[in-house]
Amino acid sequence: MDRIRRTGYAYHGKGTPPLKEQEKALMDAECDVVFTDTAPSREDRDAMIDHALEAGDTVVICKTSIIGSGAKDTADMVRKICAKGCPIEVIGCGARLYTTEAEIRDFAALALKTSRSINARNMIDRRERAGPRGKLDSLTSEQWSTCKFLWFYPGVKQVVAVDYVNIECGVSATRVNIAQRIKAEMVAKSKEGQADG
Repeated sequence: MDRIRRTGYAYHGKGTPPLKEQEKALMDAECDVVFTDTAPSREDRDAMIDHALEAGDTVVICKTSIIGSGAKDTADMVRKICAKGCPIEVIGCGARLYTTEAEIRDFAALALKTSRSINARNMIDRRERAGPRGKLDSLTSEQWSTCKFLWFYPGVKQVVAVDYVNIECGVSATRVNIAQRIKAEMVAKSKEGQADG
């Protein structure tokens, strides 16, 4: 009897693990072939489902959030894959066919929850890399004015303002820190203007 073919699928988007991490996990899970997409494209997934899968193949994914974008798309893809007679294996959970609407709905709900959890963790990681808030408060008003001048000066890249703050002022800041402070000032000025008018 032939060995069951294991077809991996990796997708990189907001609510998914890093692509290299997924690809390694799929190779470790002994997938025979891996289809890969990067947001917003789902071309490889659609080609895999429409042309590559045969009854009995197992579709292997790292997380439930990888197979679809949102609950409806996830449910539709699980339905399509399982209708071809292909079980879905989420690494670490075993392979199974999802045959009832309740099972498909539960899979899609878990995928949405997983996606939101990963997305929140990714946002927290980005914020930590950007550094703590408030460090720009140590700039003098003159330094902050110079930073904004460089930030908005036509033809000058914003990195010049970041370098000025980091090197000349000795304050560790990122482009995100500066952009957030400028946005906060603009919002505050807008509210002041509405209150005066």
